[in-house]
Amino acid sequence: MLTLSGPFYPYPDRGTLTLQIPLMIVAGAIYFSWRPRVTPRHALVAVALLGATPIWQVKRLLTNMSFAHHPSGAPPAYTWMSPAHQELVAALRRGATENDVLIVDKSRVPWRTDDLWLTQGFPGKLYAGHYALTPDYARKRDEVNAFFAGADPAGGAEFLHRAGITFVFVRQDQNPSRFARIPGLQPVAGNSVGTLFRFAP
Repeated sequence: MLTLSGPFYPYPDRGTLTLQIPLMIVAGAIYFSWRPRVTPRHALVAVALLGATPIWQVKRLLTNMSFAHHPSGAPPAYTWMSPAHQELVAALRRGATENDVLIVDKSRVPWRTDDLWLTQGFPGKLYAGHYALTPDYARKRDEVNAFFAGADPAGGAEFLHRAGITFVFVRQDQNPSRFARIPGLQPVAGNSVGTLFRFAP
């Protein structure tokens, strides 16, 4: 069921992970219905296939732990935060209260959004946080994505004021300078990762 639930459930790959268990049981039952024991040749093939897994896993860990952008232009999969990330987290934590509301771009897949690392210790709220914990999430996500895609000075300020937004994070690849034109949006901290703005209309 999880495997086929893609349009409705954002993590259908969890179904394919669980599906491996019954598939292994069925495959083992079929194999041992033909042969009473594992042949040496088949054992060698199994060891070779299973031996590739740790090599792939170590290579994947080394790739994900690097802070360099991928040559293809894809966003990096950070395992740890760089000093630039920590600087932005500290700036947000210093200036935020429990009444503040933060928005980040939500156009990426859920596990790539910047709120996963930026909100560590953030006392306030996310305007479009977790899809299952945010009332009317789809509408809020679309509003946030429209704001980041357009960055219209008048419309952007009206949206931020109406939604009660106090902090906006803009990644470096989204050209933070175009957001500085929005009235009331002032940069708090910026570096190679992006710029954190505070909205004070």
